[in-house]
Amino acid sequence: MKRLIAALTLTLVLAGCSVSTGPNPLGLNNKAEPQTYDCSGDDTTFNEPGVTYVVNGRCGVVTVEGEGISVGIARAERINIRGDDNEVTAGIVGSVLINGQGNEVDAGGDDTITAVEIAGDGNRVSAVTMIESVVVNGNDNLTESQNGIGTVADNGTGNSTD
Repeated sequence: MKRLIAALTLTLVLAGCSVSTGPNPLGLNNKAEPQTYDCSGDDTTFNEPGVTYVVNGRCGVVTVEGEGISVGIARAERINIRGDDNEVTAGIVGSVLINGQGNEVDAGGDDTITAVEIAGDGNRVSAVTMIESVVVNGNDNLTESQNGIGTVADNGTGNSTD
């Protein structure tokens, strides 16, 4: 279900649309509609628990702070997640930094992800594109890429890189 929601959010972001027909048509959060934000190279922070954001345009650093936040991003230089049980879907992302537990990042796009750094347990990063380097400080994390992963530093147990 989470992957379906992430795919639908990414489709909306890449199409430049936001959900606005009726109260919570996709069941994305406890708000009536996802909140739309337009980036123009800006750094931005999302920190309202339980909210879904649809982010259009090209962002600098996108920070997700808190718990249970869903964000669909068209493009970001870097994604920072600080908290637990957050879900981020990105079209194109330069790098990902996760500090927390149970977070999920799905990244598409054509550009290589330069770095993924995870500090915490039970996180998942899934990418269509190549990931140049992965550093994991924690346990039971999954990092996967359809086009390969370069260097890996695994400083925990039960972690998987595919």
